[in-house]
Amino acid sequence: MSEINEPIINWVIFVVLIPLALGAVCAFPAWWKRKTNFGNLLGSAAIAFVIFVLIWQQYGAFVRAQADCAQLWVSGCESVVGVSQYTPYLLMVLIAWVDVFFLLVLSGIVEDRLRPRWLDRAQL
Repeated sequence: MSEINEPIINWVIFVVLIPLALGAVCAFPAWWKRKTNFGNLLGSAAIAFVIFVLIWQQYGAFVRAQADCAQLWVSGCESVVGVSQYTPYLLMVLIAWVDVFFLLVLSGIVEDRLRPRWLDRAQL
């Protein structure tokens, strides 16, 4: 049950920063070759994969904790039902969408840095 009671800072690092960093690392080679859309697709897929793995791990910890409670005959350890059971997973999916948004913002920054100065559309 210790996996469920981790400090919140570790959870934030794993769910917010790690997928975004991995998505940026996967997308950067395509961005460098000026294939922005392909890079965004690779980065978004990497974020989705990491979030899927984290959700699967969290679900496994939840099932293990429920089995431990049932095996030890602990009172007050009833199964969680309804929407509250899925709240952590929905929160991780929301954070994944925020990560994809920041990946697209980072993509625009990289594209602006790589664009030649003579291709400035503001001067047209």
